Amino acid sequence: MTPSRNSPSASYGARVADIGASTGLATALLHVRDAHVIADEPGLAPQLRLTLPDVLVVLGGGNRPPTASEFIDILTIRDLPGPHEAACGYR
Repeated sequence: MTPSRNSPSASYGARVADIGASTGLATALLHVRDAHVIADEPGLAPQLRLTLPDVLVVLGGGNRPPTASEFIDILTIRDLPGPHEAACGYR
């Protein structure tokens, strides 16, 4: 079953920080569901900006949250250097 916009599991309108966005596969899936996505991807940022021009791409580096002063609903994290770096960057 695919979640609808009325489903509690849907990302419609959610504020999402996608940390370690890589090529943007998850970023794109969230974006087409009308989520407000910020993609944090230092390595593939130029490619990501070309493939998803409507998504804000930041170079946070994985251990500094790109939305430090903003509230987010969903946080996705992939490919961080290690558990210590992840733990000290996010609260």
